[in-house]
Amino acid sequence: MANKKAVLFNLWGVVVSPRPAEVLLKFEETHKLPRGFLEKVMIPELDAECVSAASDQKVSLPAGFSVKSLLEEFRDSTTVNKHILQTVATLRRQGLLTGVLANQWVDDSGCGDSSGRLLSLLGGHFDVVLQSCRTGLRVPETDLFTSALTQLGVPPEQALWLADDEEGVGAAEAVGMTAVLVKDLPEALKQVETFTGVQVVTGESYPASCNPEEVSHGYITIKIPALADAGFRVLSLDMKGYGESTAPQDIEEYSQEQICQDLVTFMDKMGIPQVTLVGHDWGGAVVWNMARCGLFVGLPEEMPRSSILSETALQFYITQFKDKGFRGPLNWYRNVVSNWKWLCSRPRAKLLMPALMVTAGKDPVLLPVFSKGMENMIPNLTRGHIEECGHWTQMERPSELNTILISWLKDTHYNTGVAMTPKL
Repeated sequence: MANKKAVLFNLWGVVVSPRPAEVLLKFEETHKLPRGFLEKVMIPELDAECVSAASDQKVSLPAGFSVKSLLEEFRDSTTVNKHILQTVATLRRQGLLTGVLANQWVDDSGCGDSSGRLLSLLGGHFDVVLQSCRTGLRVPETDLFTSALTQLGVPPEQALWLADDEEGVGAAEAVGMTAVLVKDLPEALKQVETFTGVQVVTGESYPASCNPEEVSHGYITIKIPALADAGFRVLSLDMKGYGESTAPQDIEEYSQEQICQDLVTFMDKMGIPQVTLVGHDWGGAVVWNMARCGLFVGLPEEMPRSSILSETALQFYITQFKDKGFRGPLNWYRNVVSNWKWLCSRPRAKLLMPALMVTAGKDPVLLPVFSKGMENMIPNLTRGHIEECGHWTQMERPSELNTILISWLKDTHYNTGVAMTPKL
């Protein structure tokens, strides 16, 4: 029976438990009521009842009180079942494909960041995520199953479906899939083991063999998924002269003045009025100069090869430099004198915007003591420090840095009232 090559999960009731708002919507659909009918009726009635009860009990309600915020808290409290995510990770390590089908609408509310975080999380764990609002199809329509299987390239007889409703189970079986009715999750996962031959409950299966550079610790794009999962829109740019960026030959193109202007032009073309900039090393210099055009921070002329630089990564750099040469990266250093002259002409007022400085105790290049006195120029400075960490903070201590950065971003954006609505 262990012939399944793909496992599909129903979002509601399996991957996540039904939210109160989902229960209301399902009730409206069952009784053929307009979408949002119950919420529109209930909230004014409950608000009025709360005001009346508060008056009778001599209780003071806060300004702007509304039961609507309670429903929003319910929505934000949605959590994905960690056992399902662990199961999916195990299945994918063994070469199986996974997908999640979701009856979901486009959340265009001002507080829709929870939906964005959910989609970002699902996209990072499943091979396919299909939403009814994007496909025009919904569970239990058989065409939605067919679409998912087509994208995965798997025939129905090699696919397994997990759902907590009999209607969805029947629809999956109608297209030729094997279906598991989830009433008790541990029992359902045992059936997954039977149909796939992968141990997801009784013990961890041996990992499939692979190139060490292809597993999670081989990637350096650490910050983007973590920030996106936290609800932030993230854009990552190659520094001029590096990677896939353009590599002008003129030294002046790499001056801090021109680099800052390039970034402003990029933001204008993208229609981005304001951003929170995150930079490391040379990127940190750009961030500083975008905020104030302060001191230019350089690097030692000679840097010993790091133990974290693998042979595969080194060969990638060699390929890039063979194509474009060293002129682009070296032009950053050749602008030290012109950058210093330019910085001396810039205003020297204090920076009043929120800022975060994260130092590393074992950094031999940017010593923590170098940041002493920053509060004099940046009154609204928040500090983070990771003692057991060298220069490459985001690679050496990704979890600790993610915690510091995300905590600061949330505090900063929430306190200023900036709406965090991911655009996925």
